[in-house]
Amino acid sequence: MILAVQTYSVHDELMHDFEGSFHRLASLGFTAYELSHLPWNEKTIRRLEALQKELPLEVVSLQIKPDILAQRKEEIVDYARRLHCSRVIVSMIPPRVILGSERTFFTFIAELNSLALYYQGQGLQLGYHHHHWEFIRLQDGESRLSHLVHDTKNIVFVNDTYWTARSGVDPMDTIALFGEKLLGVHLRDIQDEASFWNVKTRDASLGEGYLHFDRIFDALRKTPVVYAAIEQGGKDGLAHMKTSRDFLLAKDYLASDGIHFR
Repeated sequence: MILAVQTYSVHDELMHDFEGSFHRLASLGFTAYELSHLPWNEKTIRRLEALQKELPLEVVSLQIKPDILAQRKEEIVDYARRLHCSRVIVSMIPPRVILGSERTFFTFIAELNSLALYYQGQGLQLGYHHHHWEFIRLQDGESRLSHLVHDTKNIVFVNDTYWTARSGVDPMDTIALFGEKLLGVHLRDIQDEASFWNVKTRDASLGEGYLHFDRIFDALRKTPVVYAAIEQGGKDGLAHMKTSRDFLLAKDYLASDGIHFR
């Protein structure tokens, strides 16, 4: 299981110092990345190609909005091949589907199946990353996420520990739901944040929230999961990466080189 950085975590740093941020992450021992929240254009890909000549920079997946995956297929295939990446991930369910009818949702599933066939034909695997909207239940009592898992073909999934917990679901349940279709996991902790009127949640560096990562890693070791990407949605992404890395090392979840899980 490869430990990766989910680059959404450091989007502010990348915006201000693209190359320097990758060098700083490399100095922390990171060598693999799930690329997300980037401008998908020629300039970005050329900068990444140059960095791959300077650093150990493995791209485990490209996480991209579904409309881009559908409308710019040839470009995305070209980008993936140039970065030596074999996986593209749907980053989120489109707003039109979130707000649409059940019929709209099932049409979206058909669109995903069609996308998967196209990318499979180009030698790429299509995956899907969920948020909290997928836990909404439909009229048949099943969640959107359950239908995505059972009604799609040739699609794998990336589990997000924060969005699962925020939805009131045990991450162990989603790991079980994905089963053999589990490709990756976003490692994010969760904290309660009290306000005057209520309690909200926010994500946190690993070990600073209340998720039970011992149980999560025990479950992941029994799955075909390929990578685990540390993600943090707040500010100071580089600091959070270091804190989360140190937690994983202290808990002996990582090999001594800081790259692979035991």
